Amino acid sequence: MRSAILVALIVGVGQPAFAQVVVQQPVVGQTAVSTSVSVPDRGSMVLGGTASGQMGRTQGGPLRSGASSGTAFQSSSMTTTVLIHDMRAMDEALLRSRSAVNDNSSRNAIVAEIQKSRGPQAIQTPAALQAEKAAKFEQLARNAEKAGKPGVAKVFWQSAAKCGSASAEKRLAELNLPVPLSPLTSSLGR
Repeated sequence: MRSAILVALIVGVGQPAFAQVVVQQPVVGQTAVSTSVSVPDRGSMVLGGTASGQMGRTQGGPLRSGASSGTAFQSSSMTTTVLIHDMRAMDEALLRSRSAVNDNSSRNAIVAEIQKSRGPQAIQTPAALQAEKAAKFEQLARNAEKAGKPGVAKVFWQSAAKCGSASAEKRLAELNLPVPLSPLTSSLGR
């Protein structure tokens, strides 16, 4: 018994062990689009995309008793996002500023200068963005009410109330509907 194990070890060590090495190569593909689009500042647009899929099934063995199947799907898309940096306006605002950059009033002056130079594309504070959202939801709610869709209007009124709209809260009270807590008021323990 000992000699059989010893012989097996010697035979195993004496022969070169050729292992099959599998090297996976990456699959590289290119997709291109040639187009012109108009995208506003801070806007995004989907330019296009592709999708493909494969399915397969193999049967084998006696009386085709064994089966294996597989699927593979892949997709890709192309988007563009635009953010315009007006370096000249930013430089001018910084150079016109007389106080130190760390001073809060100086920062406010710089933001005001940048807003003036950008016009309608001005930087908005989070509170202004919330108010803008609330106004949009209110308008959608009014349109839904005019179209005779009270369920849809309710959802928009609640969304406006979540954005902090007092008029939306008032309208929900008139309709005897619960007023949802806005993220700001719920964190303050309202």
